[in-house]
Amino acid sequence: MARRFFSWLVIFFLLGGCFPSIAACARQAQTVLPTYDGPQQQTALFYQWYVRAASHAARLCAGGAGGSVLDDPMVGRFISPELLDSLREAGRGDCKQKLEAVSAYFLHTNRVGFGQEMPSEVMPVVQTASRALVQVQVGKALLCVRLRHEREGWRIFRVEPQGVPARVTCIE
Repeated sequence: MARRFFSWLVIFFLLGGCFPSIAACARQAQTVLPTYDGPQQQTALFYQWYVRAASHAARLCAGGAGGSVLDDPMVGRFISPELLDSLREAGRGDCKQKLEAVSAYFLHTNRVGFGQEMPSEVMPVVQTASRALVQVQVGKALLCVRLRHEREGWRIFRVEPQGVPARVTCIE
């Protein structure tokens, strides 16, 4: 009986002595690993992808090829299905007209050859468990990007212009 009690006592002290170090390792891992799927990161990744994809699509349109940025399978990773469907409905016409419609929505510009204007600033404004508002500066345009947390992650469901050079914050 004493041997069994001693064995349990040793196990208890070993687990008790190891548990704080295990908990500390887990806590340390949480602070070291950043979250890459947050609304701010998702928005920055979208605009980096979009600017490259739109400039490539503009070259294809100039060469006479069809297609659109919205046909790229990567777009579903960033945009909600409802927004994607409404953009496809709005972008009727030839390749150049479709690209202009999509650029007018995401960049609030009519220029197809907008160059390589990457977002210079992406700042979170408000975030809840299911919605987020992110402010994006692309060139001189200041945009308010609204995201919704869906099953697959954060998806853009609306982009609104905020204004030109004036430093105005997006309002919820």
